[in-house]
Amino acid sequence: MGILTAAAWFGTSVLFLFAVEPAFSSESMHRLLPESHAVAVSHLVGDRFWTAQYLCGFVALLHMIGEKLYTGRPFQRSSLVLNAALLALALMSATLFQAKLKQYHMDVYGVRSTPQQRVHGQRWLGIWSSLSVGIQIVMTVGLALHLSQTVSSDASYRFVMGGKNRG
Repeated sequence: MGILTAAAWFGTSVLFLFAVEPAFSSESMHRLLPESHAVAVSHLVGDRFWTAQYLCGFVALLHMIGEKLYTGRPFQRSSLVLNAALLALALMSATLFQAKLKQYHMDVYGVRSTPQQRVHGQRWLGIWSSLSVGIQIVMTVGLALHLSQTVSSDASYRFVMGGKNRG
C-alpha cells in the first residue's frame, strides 16, 4: 500500500508538471480557447491536482502510522519529516497559491477590472505562477525521494506479524 501510494503521488506530480500544465499554456491551446478561458480551465484542473496531492499525502502519512502500530517498526525520521513537508507544501499550494492565482486571474481577465488592476494583476499573476511551478518542481523532486525511500525501506520489517491472534 505504501509503495502504491508513493507511486501514485509521484506519478500525478510528474504528469501534471510535464504534461497537463504546459498543455494549457501552449500555442495549440490558445488557438482552441482564448487565453482567459485556458487559464480558467487550468485553475479547475489545478484544483483537482492539488486535491489529489494532499489526499495522497494524508494516505501516505496514515499508512506510516498504521505500519508503525501494526509492526512495531519505529518511524524513519527522515521519511516522516519528508512526508509531512510534502503534505504541508501540497496544502499550502492548494489553499494559498491557488487562491492568489484565481484572484489575479480575475484582475487580469475580469470584465469589470480597471486598467490599473489589469497591469497589477498581470505582474502578480506571473510571479505567483512562477512560485507555483517552483513548488511543483520541489515537490516532484521530494516525491521522487519519498518513492525511493518507500521502495527501499528495510524489508526485514515488511512481513513481521503484529502479534499472535489467540482465539
